[in-house]
Amino acid sequence: MKLYSFDLTTFAPEILARGKDYFENGKVRIILNTQNHVHASVKGSKGEAYKVHLVFDNDSKLIDMECSCPYHQHCKHEAAVIYFLMDSVKKEEEVGEGTYQRIVSSINDAFQRKSLNGLRKAKEELITLKDKMSYEELEKATSLFVATCYKAFYYGEVDGGVHRCFLEAVDNLDKSPMDVFVAKTIESAKDLNAYSLGEVFNAFLMEDKYSLLAQKGFMDVYKGNKSLAISILNSSSVIIPNNSQSVYPPFACAIIDNIPLSSYPTFYREALKACFQNGDIDSARKIVKFLNKNHNQKYIPEETYDFLKKNGSEEETESFLLDAFYEFDSDFDSYLRLRKYVKKERFKEIAKKISPALANKSFLNAVLLRDGSLFPEHMHALSIKKLSCKEVYLCREDLDEETKDKVASLIKRKLVDPKAKTKEAVEDLFYGLLYLDYSHDFSLDTAMFEPFILKSVSSNNEYRSIWLSIASRNDMLSKAGIYPYEVKHVSH
Repeated sequence: MKLYSFDLTTFAPEILARGKDYFENGKVRIILNTQNHVHASVKGSKGEAYKVHLVFDNDSKLIDMECSCPYHQHCKHEAAVIYFLMDSVKKEEEVGEGTYQRIVSSINDAFQRKSLNGLRKAKEELITLKDKMSYEELEKATSLFVATCYKAFYYGEVDGGVHRCFLEAVDNLDKSPMDVFVAKTIESAKDLNAYSLGEVFNAFLMEDKYSLLAQKGFMDVYKGNKSLAISILNSSSVIIPNNSQSVYPPFACAIIDNIPLSSYPTFYREALKACFQNGDIDSARKIVKFLNKNHNQKYIPEETYDFLKKNGSEEETESFLLDAFYEFDSDFDSYLRLRKYVKKERFKEIAKKISPALANKSFLNAVLLRDGSLFPEHMHALSIKKLSCKEVYLCREDLDEETKDKVASLIKRKLVDPKAKTKEAVEDLFYGLLYLDYSHDFSLDTAMFEPFILKSVSSNNEYRSIWLSIASRNDMLSKAGIYPYEVKHVSH
């Protein structure tokens, strides 16, 4: 709404009076009304039409005017147009005074009656009358509408059309960047209870179209009004996404600082990926430290430690890897990553530090199988019988000749073990087959191909594909009980 600024003292009193009379008798017609110009037509006393042009600055202050009539000073036609504009402002103000309450009533009524049509009507009123409200009123009405849409959509109280109402309202209410819009909407909802505040934010957070910018907007609130932001995070109505939605790393860090156990490790995994893209080393450090302490290494992307080494320091990366190793007593992945991302010479020094911890590790056999020479004090504990075929296969390139012979014999014995009938045992046996294929040690007798093995592979397409491939490469199709027509199914 324009708030025009006029100086009527430039008109003679009698001219103002005649201009007002022209206005009240409906002789003014606005042709064009823009930010800086108003073009109008005013009907004269003899029926002729005079063209009036008013010019305004960016603050809607009148700075120039002209009329096509022969009067050389400020004329009655110009005065008539001014009175018309002043009356328009007055009418808009009168309408605006009740607009906010009208829209709030419409929104509340739609929700109470569970009426989708009522919500649509409230949306249309909100969009149509947005210019009739102050900025503060518009933001409050928007917050209430968003919260109402979310409650109706999430709890199923109105059908899925509510989602479209929400999207259409947001797309039409504000042209500012979405993160700014979300921040303004949250701030204007601060008088709502914490649960409703959470609903307002969550409506944006869970929507793929807005989620990332909503997180950025939230962080603007977090910086300016931390207590408000924390109350939103702690609201039970906020649901942290557990899918592949993009994550803004500082937002993930805010959750770690305030409600760390309320989100899923996959959420932090996405946050780490974003750290790589944005070069956000500080957020990456915090997230890795948190995941090391509270979750498994599988949730930390492989490239994380390369990223940390490149952007931070080798010492810090080593510290993170050691934290993970000490935190998870049975996590062989932590050991493997330590081995992979720390230089070999440096690892020899670290081996002395971690050696005492290995005595209590359930994966000691796998460690000794791979790196026995680094831990001679534990070699007496190496038990080939306790090794799984998977552990052997993963370490296949690091075995010395003596150990290779031992594990090959172990695997052959396991392959004909009648007790190995569980799903996990069958899966492990196929790692054994892969190892024998890798080591070219298929001098096996027919006992290996007992019905148990054939039955297992026939019930699992992936295992059967592996077995057909192995048997084909080792020219063992007939010995393995495989008929020629099956060869075409061999996976290479």
